[in-house]
Amino acid sequence: SEQDATVPAAPAADSKEEVKEEKKKIEASPKETLYVNNLTEKTKIDELKKALYTLFAQHGTVLEIVACNSYSLRGQAWIVFDSTTEASTAMQKLNGTIFYEKPLRIQYAKDKSDVILEREGVHVDKETRKKLKRKQREEEAEERAKKRRALGYNMSKNDPNKLLLVQNIPNLDPKIVHDMLSTLFSQYEGMKEVRLAPGHGVAFVEFENEVQSARAREGLQNFKVAPEFPLSVSFAK
Repeated sequence: SEQDATVPAAPAADSKEEVKEEKKKIEASPKETLYVNNLTEKTKIDELKKALYTLFAQHGTVLEIVACNSYSLRGQAWIVFDSTTEASTAMQKLNGTIFYEKPLRIQYAKDKSDVILEREGVHVDKETRKKLKRKQREEEAEERAKKRRALGYNMSKNDPNKLLLVQNIPNLDPKIVHDMLSTLFSQYEGMKEVRLAPGHGVAFVEFENEVQSARAREGLQNFKVAPEFPLSVSFAK
């Protein structure tokens, strides 16, 4: 009968779409930390952080500004306020503001900052967190590289990839050159091998991914292996 009809159970709220929506809600919820992107990449990090502090401190107490010069994090910053109210006010007032000739894009950060977590009494294993974030950035960079390769994207010397071209190398014994370059580039995580091109004054240094190669390129560009031999380091084609 109609009265005895079994009412079907409501579907469990664990579908992929629902999980995605829930994640978006969490990420969009007010936090003390703001994520800012579309920042200039032409200004030195110290100067950029000072300018950001001057701008955002007008709307509350800024506890910390995180900005890095590594390839994967350029053009981005995290602004940590003392309260969610201050962060929300700053976002409302400054989103879209022209800053170094570019409009700021501001949203709540996905995660709470270490400063806030520690204030709340949560233990933060900074080394583990740092490794996880680095791994995430590297995976994202590798995914972007795969997409470019899938589209048949022809990388020029300015387009990041995991292979570096090193030029202006002194004409020394190949073993000495190989050992010298291995010592220099192995300071940077992810170096796989050094390959020389005898007689051409160049070498190729391969890393595990483009994020790691970009760090090495930034660190060793114009490094003088001899007074008249500053290294020229670029992304290989």
